[in-house]
Amino acid sequence: MRNSISPAELVFLFGAIFLLHVVAVTFHLYWNFWWFDIGMHFLGGAVIAASALRITQTKSKKSSILLVILAPLCVGVLWEIYEVIS
Repeated sequence: MRNSISPAELVFLFGAIFLLHVVAVTFHLYWNFWWFDIGMHFLGGAVIAASALRITQTKSKKSSILLVILAPLCVGVLWEIYEVIS
């Protein structure tokens, strides 16, 4: 059993979320279904956390946990600022 996600899997997940976002904007899913945005934020945060975990797999457990929590939080805050500005 593997302990971490491969770089190819991360690229696939980022691409899938990007494609889902493009479809959602094209078909106005964010505006027609209030819950769609919540699901996208969850998926994005999960992929960011998986990426942080992949990056820190050789670091100490304490720093890994901290980065896995802080990375999605920081990206989420920056994304929300982007959404408000645009």
